[in-house]
Amino acid sequence: MSYTTNGRLIVVVGPSGAGKDSILKGAEEYFNDQTRVEFVRRTITRECDPKSELHDSLPIDQFIARQKRGEFSVWWQANGLYYGIPVDVFAKIDQGKLLIANGSRAAIADIRSKFKQLTVVHISVPDDVLASRLTSRRRETADQIEQRLRRNKTINAIQGDDVVTIDNSAARETAIDEFIALVESMLSETAK
Repeated sequence: MSYTTNGRLIVVVGPSGAGKDSILKGAEEYFNDQTRVEFVRRTITRECDPKSELHDSLPIDQFIARQKRGEFSVWWQANGLYYGIPVDVFAKIDQGKLLIANGSRAAIADIRSKFKQLTVVHISVPDDVLASRLTSRRRETADQIEQRLRRNKTINAIQGDDVVTIDNSAARETAIDEFIALVESMLSETAK
């Protein structure tokens, strides 16, 4: 995989409960003083819970209106919610920033069609670990958890030269360190 002197979008994907938020929070703390690394704030049609992901919240009608005005670079629908990444990410990538966004496996084709400088980081865990994590976070009902687990099985494996897989079934710090090392390698490559 090669990187250009321009910026790059690093989109982190994986099933709900795989630990994306924990990895992103750990990396955000680590890169807090690095001006070239920026964490993208998504817009979601649910209330913001600072314990998981800080995001902008909108009712569905306002989200759709913003989407129609072209205010999202990419958007998708999953688990009864709408998600969007702001359109200003294009300019920031052109300025040489490494942008890190929480994405969706179901939106990868659309994301790939819009971003040439892209790395997809797939966070994976075995199904039994996923079920346990979804239950312990107490965000969804048993039916919602079952729907998420069923949805997970319907999504094709993420493949391609732009994909890096991180197994997050061991200690959370291990996956955080692996993700940080990946971002640092991209910073080094683009500084040349």
